[in-house]
Amino acid sequence: IHRILSDTFSPYLGLTLTKESEDTLRGSLQNALETSFKTIPASGDYYLFKRIAAYKLDSFLRRHIRTLGEPVAIECLEEAFRKPLEIGGSSVSLHGRIDRVDHGIASGRYTVYDYKTGTAKQYPSKIMEKTDFSDILSIHDHVPSFQLPIYIHIFSAQRNIPVEMIDAALILLGNNTDDALLKGKDEEENRRLFAAYTSGIETVIRHMLDPDRPFEAFDTNRCTDCPARDLCHM
Repeated sequence: IHRILSDTFSPYLGLTLTKESEDTLRGSLQNALETSFKTIPASGDYYLFKRIAAYKLDSFLRRHIRTLGEPVAIECLEEAFRKPLEIGGSSVSLHGRIDRVDHGIASGRYTVYDYKTGTAKQYPSKIMEKTDFSDILSIHDHVPSFQLPIYIHIFSAQRNIPVEMIDAALILLGNNTDDALLKGKDEEENRRLFAAYTSGIETVIRHMLDPDRPFEAFDTNRCTDCPARDLCHM
């Protein structure tokens, strides 16, 4: 799915998208679908998955383009970014591969996007009311993900763009919705929210690197679906 979306948008890298771009983008999607599936042997599973993928991705494109607040230029696609970080005398590196970044033509703001094939939102609207970002247990209980805050940091550092000029959102393809990171009622609240996430990232890394706090499993209900559960609970 990520490859299909990257191939869909790649002809427009560096170009401007507007609401009038819908038809050409949908045509690019059809080309990407055909290219992606042409080497897969035909079967019932193949046919069903292709039809579902085509429907979901076409629905996403139509909604996404029609709800553009302003013309945007595609800044990057599937590009790796990295940022060094000094914490407690130790040097670590934050890095990740960002699915897509748009640059608003009028506002000058950037938006970092990450595609998810599921439906689960990961950035609660009132997370600051119930989370102590300096406490690892509180983070474990209330923070589903630090992915988008990290993406903002690494994109900002490598492109020398102030974090205040960067927004971020998950695109949930499963139910064709977005999950924005910054849900504050104004810019000041969003600044506090991003600062809280940043302090939480530092809390997690400090906890990982602290030799006086040996690793132990949290052993809560949230561990049930974790792919590392067997290793973690040995």
